[in-house]
Amino acid sequence: MVPMVRRTMRFLAMVPVVALSFSMLVAQGQGRRFPPPGGGGRDDFSDKPVEEVRKNIQVLKGMPASQLNTVMNLISRSLGVECKFCHFADESGIHFESDSLFSKRTAREMIRLVADLNDKYFHGRHEVTCFTCHRNSTQPMAVLPLPQIAREQHEEHKGEEHAEFNSSDVLAKYERALGSSDAMGKIKTRIIKGTTVNARGEANIEIDQKAPNKYAVSVVMNNGGISSRGFDGTKGWMKNNRGSRILSESEQKGMEREVPMFPIEHLRAMTGAMRVLGIDTANGKDAFVVVVRPDDHTRERYYFDTTTGLLLRRVVMNETVLGFVPEQADYSDYRDVDGVKIPFLVSTSTIEPEASTIRRITSVEQNVPVDDEKFSAPTGKE
Repeated sequence: MVPMVRRTMRFLAMVPVVALSFSMLVAQGQGRRFPPPGGGGRDDFSDKPVEEVRKNIQVLKGMPASQLNTVMNLISRSLGVECKFCHFADESGIHFESDSLFSKRTAREMIRLVADLNDKYFHGRHEVTCFTCHRNSTQPMAVLPLPQIAREQHEEHKGEEHAEFNSSDVLAKYERALGSSDAMGKIKTRIIKGTTVNARGEANIEIDQKAPNKYAVSVVMNNGGISSRGFDGTKGWMKNNRGSRILSESEQKGMEREVPMFPIEHLRAMTGAMRVLGIDTANGKDAFVVVVRPDDHTRERYYFDTTTGLLLRRVVMNETVLGFVPEQADYSDYRDVDGVKIPFLVSTSTIEPEASTIRRITSVEQNVPVDDEKFSAPTGKE
């Protein structure tokens, strides 16, 4: 090991690297260039520099504000802590701008250290993150655990496609499993109804789609609250009881993966950038693992059942200033509707527990009238 790295890792083992939260993003390098955000937070939707919308931002100035909550959740989940671990709180609430806690000051130093390691030894790639050492603990893991666990599978930065499998063949099998391109081409509209469950409870959901690229989803909570979002073919939007707005560039990027009638439409556009890593397991089944990089700051993995050809899992990793943030969707209970296969059970997992859901479909109608007004961006606060 390089001496500097060895000293650095000893330092990590001695100092309690602590989580940041919400507004005090920390690291160094005001002149550093940052990638576009891969996912927006719940409160900061702007792609403006975070220091323009939050107080007391001392390091990593220039990070898009839309990354704020995502990055804070990445840190807190990596260390297994909540906001108040780093941010002073009293009966009036959490004071994010305060620097009174030692743990917050320590966190700034630790994020500087992580950034330096990636810059100096990994050519700026996010190979070292909070989770690399912490693994859901405030104390970095310094001793090898026993019994040893299986080594995690990592995607190589460069490499040839798996010699035994071809991504074109995997996609062709997936297309046949869905019902053929002709059958899919006949589906012009779709209305899906069902229920969705997350940490806040169960809600009714309706998804409306119109070929080639219009999409809207509406969620009605048990308390009467309604949340909706959509894509009108050009721009994405969202609306809830607090108002409406146009999605930021990063949020729209995520929505556009949901817009196509069938996921294969999204994959077809990236055939030149995908390859097969090999065979792994997903939901207890053997699956071909296809990887693709739509751009320099996004990685996607798709798991296709080696027997049926159907999509079992999708993992999207969006790059932030502190590393890649994963989002996972698992598909099951495929049923034939008008000659095409549709998963009636979709489970999603993110680093934000309240955003992880289980969606169960109760009805699907296809090639029925759908009013274009459902996809139009609402007027009001943006």
